[in-house]
Amino acid sequence: MSTPRQAPGDFCWFELATSDQAAAKRFYSAIFGWQAVDSPMAPGEIYTIFKIDGRDAAAGYTLRPGQRAQGVPPNWMVYVLVKNVDDSAARAKRSGGTVLVDPFDVMDAGRMSVIQDPTGGIFCIWQMLKSGGTGIADVPGTAVWVDIGVTDQAKGAKFYSDLFGWKMVEGESMKPASPGGYYHIVNAREMIGGIPPAEYRAPGAPSQWLIYFKVGDCDGTVAKVQSLGGRVVVPTTTMENVRKYAVLADPQGAVFAIVEALAMAKPEAAPKAAAAPRRPPSAPAPATTPARKAAAPRTTTAKATRTKTKKQSKKTRKSASASRTKKGATRKTRSPQRRAGRRKR
Repeated sequence: MSTPRQAPGDFCWFELATSDQAAAKRFYSAIFGWQAVDSPMAPGEIYTIFKIDGRDAAAGYTLRPGQRAQGVPPNWMVYVLVKNVDDSAARAKRSGGTVLVDPFDVMDAGRMSVIQDPTGGIFCIWQMLKSGGTGIADVPGTAVWVDIGVTDQAKGAKFYSDLFGWKMVEGESMKPASPGGYYHIVNAREMIGGIPPAEYRAPGAPSQWLIYFKVGDCDGTVAKVQSLGGRVVVPTTTMENVRKYAVLADPQGAVFAIVEALAMAKPEAAPKAAAAPRRPPSAPAPATTPARKAAAPRTTTAKATRTKTKKQSKKTRKSASASRTKKGATRKTRSPQRRAGRRKR
């Protein structure tokens, strides 16, 4: 067990927006062993922190009536840590992005904003005050990799490189990524995610994010997901006897991925992109305006709706596309499946 490093540019928080919070708590607690801790937000609204061994791993909240009216589906949202939210939001705008929710304080925990990239992908940026994000890494149930399924790989890569200083490389060689190949995202000398090429996307699917969670038994987790009412989006795939992964959807429809590092995996082996799945998954995008968060220090989509939603118009689009997995499951080994065997951050 380890603590995430929390460097600017790292993925620092993972938040579920769902249509049935109670059911989602039961589902993910059964799948990942999360302990759900509820905090009140507003009358009738609860924000749930999912914990592992008492440490924050993710969060969830119920989609608000306004979001549902706009057709916002259940989804997973990612947060990226930045030094200064206001500066990053301004930079995102200059780089062609759209600031959907202006920067605002989340009590004394931090400061955040909601951004849409030039291809349509929606994400949050987070400035740490008292809270830097997740508090645990390198155990089953923690997020170990994130794929960004943008509609335009070159445009998306340039935007995120300009915004966060990410480098796009082809793999362990650290050579610049070639157009049309899988882009490994390097932040502060560690691989944290990737941008798949166009052929890994479902035709017509909007830009989206796909979060990989570490598991100890991919096949067993898939079977459990199905037994609990979830579905398989991309079946279990074994990559060169190094790792297994699958893309799944919870009973409410939110899409996520799991990855297992196999015993024969070699930590020093160079990562290699997975073959494209037969049918790339797609899922709708998260709400452009988060729901309000009250007591929980880590997240923000919960707080944003109450504090900013009244001044913002929400638009929403998102999908979850089947990602292609890289060789290695830890950030040190530079791919989702490798990061499953070591620490993410």
